[in-house]
Amino acid sequence: MSNIKALREDRGLSQSQLARKMQMTETTIRNWEHGRTGVEWFERVARLCEILNCTPNDLFGYEEVSKDDPET
Repeated sequence: MSNIKALREDRGLSQSQLARKMQMTETTIRNWEHGRTGVEWFERVARLCEILNCTPNDLFGYEEVSKDDPET
């Protein structure tokens, strides 16, 4: 199983709150937490980043988001 549930709970978020922030359904979050649907993709991205010695942001060309950003 993934660490998504523990990390979400550690940050005081419900599945519904995380889903809203991610702009996806609560079912998607639930599936991730139970190791279904999409988790394999995350594992592949993590492995690719490990091999290429980069972050997912580097891999996909995303800019780092500031923790002070009101959009997050």
